[in-house]
Amino acid sequence: MSQVLAKAVKGVPLRGMLLGAPGAGKGTQVQKIKNNFDVLSISSGDLLRRHIQNKSEVGLIAKKYVESGGIFFHLILLLGNIYIRFF
Repeated sequence: MSQVLAKAVKGVPLRGMLLGAPGAGKGTQVQKIKNNFDVLSISSGDLLRRHIQNKSEVGLIAKKYVESGGIFFHLILLLGNIYIRFF
């Protein structure tokens, strides 16, 4: 942990990714991390739900995959496209 804090003190941005199955506690862990460190979080699930709700081009494509249960390779590519377009 001291190496992480040392990098943070030097101004090097901390970056990380939490992966896990639905209900595994990713959101809970993100909240704990956000409460202890001054970091932002991005939730791919939240991004997709927002696009689906807004019926954007990305959302319409994502909705088909989510409804059919096909949320693997193609949805991962779709998520990459969302990040490229909006971040």
